[in-house]
Amino acid sequence: MTQISAGLDGHATGLGADGQVYMRLGCTDESPAGNAWSPLTDGSTGARFRQVSRGDCQTYAINILHEILRRTGCTASEPAGTDWEQIGGQLMWISVGHGPVLWGVDYGHDVWYKQLGDPEFVHKTTEQYWKEILPLNQNMFSLDVGRDGHVWAVDRSDQVYWRAGIDPSNPDLKDGTSWVTSTSVYTQGDQGEDVNTDTDFGKAHQVVICTNGQAWARTLDDQLAIRTGVMEERIVGSGW
Repeated sequence: MTQISAGLDGHATGLGADGQVYMRLGCTDESPAGNAWSPLTDGSTGARFRQVSRGDCQTYAINILHEILRRTGCTASEPAGTDWEQIGGQLMWISVGHGPVLWGVDYGHDVWYKQLGDPEFVHKTTEQYWKEILPLNQNMFSLDVGRDGHVWAVDRSDQVYWRAGIDPSNPDLKDGTSWVTSTSVYTQGDQGEDVNTDTDFGKAHQVVICTNGQAWARTLDDQLAIRTGVMEERIVGSGW
């Protein structure tokens, strides 16, 4: 596998070296690692894939034509779904978050956001259009959104950012207000606390967020770093 993404339901999807998307079968509470990989693609999508994201009982993927495809028919009893459906837009990276919401990066390296339907009906799209995230020209390369709605991103220079101002409970603030580097000193809004991050680490190839909000990074020398100090009142943590 060249990439793996796991959802809150414990099921994982992976991108194979052959450019096809796979689902990990047999994942249960007793056997969380599962027992086999099964392909979700049979060539009918018209192109190989470049990236995949697994959310709460839903899977989205980007093919090499930058088209966005959603896995239909995903349920608790049928987590792999039944077919692929193309949705509007073109991206090179996508991430599925709770809400449910989609965040993505286009091939111009700008960031986009899309609010989906009620979480009880994740197959229903209530907003048909993507919203471009300001400011522009951030040169983002990849991003990840956690189940709590908060977003971390990496730009083309491997600088790590988090999205400030996100309030999942406020419809007007679900996409946040600004990008803040992970090496910045920042006051956490109404909490009145300074988040003093380590200034000797601020770059990574990729950042991923666990379902509990914990952030992990793959550093430039291919080591793993974990964000420390993450808690409910300080969701961005305090250092690496």
